[in-house]
Amino acid sequence: MSWAIRVGVLAFGLLVIWQGKSQLMAGRWVFANYYSQPVFAAGVMGVGVVLCALAFLPSKAWMYRHITTGRKSKFSKETAV
Repeated sequence: MSWAIRVGVLAFGLLVIWQGKSQLMAGRWVFANYYSQPVFAAGVMGVGVVLCALAFLPSKAWMYRHITTGRKSKFSKETAV
């Protein structure tokens, strides 16, 4: 994932957290979105935190390499001669 995408996801997550915080500071624990559905301000902040955490995930190639590269388990039944 390029740095521009990571910075964009982080900035969007911070914006979502700010929006939830501003709703809480205004005394609106629950507000309606565009579709007139109830949205909890604390849940909005939680989504922002998850988005910020996603910006710090390692790249896909690193994760694939880490998962597929096996190490010998100390509990395996193979013995070295």
